[in-house]
Amino acid sequence: APNSRRQRNRAYFGPGRAYAIGFAAVTVTFAIRLALEPLIEGHPLLVLFVPALLITAASGGLGPGLFAGALGIAYTVAFLPLPGADLADILDVAAFGIVGIGIAWFGEALQKGQRKAADQNRSLLAGQAHLRSILDTVPDAMIVIDEEGVMSSFSTAAEGLFGYGASDMIGKNVRMLMPSPYRQ
Repeated sequence: APNSRRQRNRAYFGPGRAYAIGFAAVTVTFAIRLALEPLIEGHPLLVLFVPALLITAASGGLGPGLFAGALGIAYTVAFLPLPGADLADILDVAAFGIVGIGIAWFGEALQKGQRKAADQNRSLLAGQAHLRSILDTVPDAMIVIDEEGVMSSFSTAAEGLFGYGASDMIGKNVRMLMPSPYRQ
């Protein structure tokens, strides 16, 4: 079951969410591009689509990123008067295509990194919950420390034995629990 807000939103919107974001972002950008037509005088100026492409690739990865890039080129070619397209305009379209592929690939890498981090986080939380369940049920006082003696876990039995709550002890050095000759 999805537990984070982001996971619930992804489950609710489904895989088409990033494509819808891409469509909306590119369409709004194209409307802005049309409004700028008197200043641009028929040049494609596809660089205006880069923010829409970044948003789409970051939210959905490779497929939606490539979709947004292709849609930007398609809008430009289909709806703008480019009969007198010169070499600079053709290079602008080609450069945008190459940059668009790179941005989409980067968005995919970002998505994979986020999925990997989420998986690692779930794994760590499960391990932490398992350790906590052991510490809550073990009959002997048990304290988990790191190499420097900083307490990271404090069992329920240790709470009863030492008279401190786990929340008060975690993050402190175990020396505070030792009698005088061993503390030094």
